[in-house]
Amino acid sequence: MTAARRGDWFRVSPEQVIVAAPEVIVTWDRTFFERVRDDPLWGQIEAVRKGRVYLSPTAPFGWVDRPPSPNRMMGLARMAGRFYPERWEGDPREDARDFYQTWYQVDLSEEDLDRLLEWAEGRPLS
Repeated sequence: MTAARRGDWFRVSPEQVIVAAPEVIVTWDRTFFERVRDDPLWGQIEAVRKGRVYLSPTAPFGWVDRPPSPNRMMGLARMAGRFYPERWEGDPREDARDFYQTWYQVDLSEEDLDRLLEWAEGRPLS
């Protein structure tokens, strides 16, 4: 079985992911993220069983995949914090505030941070 290509994206079936047996899943699809833990087929995957499914921010721009931008640096820092919380000393709010000031010369209000980090704080599945 092969992955179906759609533009720059590949669609894979749950069965393909089961075979790959990932320890972690990162998705930008909020609907998938919110529903995956309740799906018995996806529940066979270690990453889902152990609550290691994370939501990648896409607003206002992607932090992990596209478009190519400085946001990828923020995404890498956020993923490092998710994957290695015992080693990460950063604070997501302060990191985001500093990043947006440095790279975009934007001072984020608390409300701006709330909206921005809504995606970044996609709760781990429990």
